[in-house]
Amino acid sequence: MAAHPFDLNLEPPPVLDLNNPIDCNDIPDWDAPAHELDFEGDGVSKAVALKFDVPLRAVLRVWRNGQDYSGIEGVKNKLVKNCGRKEIKIDMEAIKTVPLRERKTIQDLANVLGVKKSTLYSHFKKGYFHRYINEEEALGDAM
Repeated sequence: MAAHPFDLNLEPPPVLDLNNPIDCNDIPDWDAPAHELDFEGDGVSKAVALKFDVPLRAVLRVWRNGQDYSGIEGVKNKLVKNCGRKEIKIDMEAIKTVPLRERKTIQDLANVLGVKKSTLYSHFKKGYFHRYINEEEALGDAM
């Protein structure tokens, strides 16, 4: 096994201390697109990964996406407002057309509209519609 030659009389190379934060004021301004930026030296991606507490491969992936897809368009999130469970739309005019005697409970209204009771209840909780109380019936029950 061949040994690497080194001279003990020379100063050791500077060691990058990755525990110290990077001072953004020491970084020169760059006016060109990010994909044209070329760093002079190793360890920049590792320093960024340590600073933001993310895996090195994530930093490299974001950097590569920025270079491949012309800057910020390759880096920004493409799933904004396009993820999660899709909301079931209920026609509020259809609720008004249902006679009052057929929509006394949420279950009755759900059966008439053909939607689940839990879907109707979640719309009720969000405030899309509210209870209707007939004053005459309420007074009639109290007597």
